Amino acid sequence: MKKSIVILLFFIALGAKAQGNLQFNQVIYYTIPSQSFAASGTIATVTISAGKVWKIEAASHNSAGGTVWSLRIGNFLLYSSTLNGGGGLNYHPDINFPIWLPSGTYNLQVNSTNGAGTFEGAGLSIIEFNII
Repeated sequence: MKKSIVILLFFIALGAKAQGNLQFNQVIYYTIPSQSFAASGTIATVTISAGKVWKIEAASHNSAGGTVWSLRIGNFLLYSSTLNGGGGLNYHPDINFPIWLPSGTYNLQVNSTNGAGTFEGAGLSIIEFNII
């Protein structure tokens, strides 16, 4: 009897799906163009289609010297800089890639401690997966 229950539970577990599998779809380099911005705010929105997942591997930027700013997608920090004592830029050590994002719409937000100015542009290296 005990053996029958174990076998039955085994087959039930095989039929259950807790989550989908991921299937590679494409590699995306998402470019954020340079633009004027207020001291902080949304500079773009990104929509990930239903049935897709993004894995953001890295963020690159074009930074004007002396500009201190950060870039976020939703609640995730993609890039942040601070001025060091010599006037150069240091990069935030606590940004952890990869960042996984499920389907939905996300705001790309920029924040500058120097007030309004020109965001020099950035790019995101993304791997897109299909959920099957």
